[in-house]
Amino acid sequence: MKKNELRAVRMKDGERMADLAKNLGIATSSLSNKVNGLCNFKRDEIAEICNHYSLTADELYNIFFNDVVNHQVTEKEKEVTR
Repeated sequence: MKKNELRAVRMKDGERMADLAKNLGIATSSLSNKVNGLCNFKRDEIAEICNHYSLTADELYNIFFNDVVNHQVTEKEKEVTR
């Protein structure tokens, strides 16, 4: 997850972490843990963020999944070179 990308989207709408957390129905501390990678977002939370900020599919992918896919490719490449 790219927390700076999500922050940029949130700030563009003039929202604080507390505002997004309230929209998701979770505590601000829970949102902070998710943004910082200490636990994962649920599918419905990602869908709500996407709907709330009217994210495109590319924006959604870039924020939530791009680094995961790139990391998996990197790990596979490491296995091949061993």
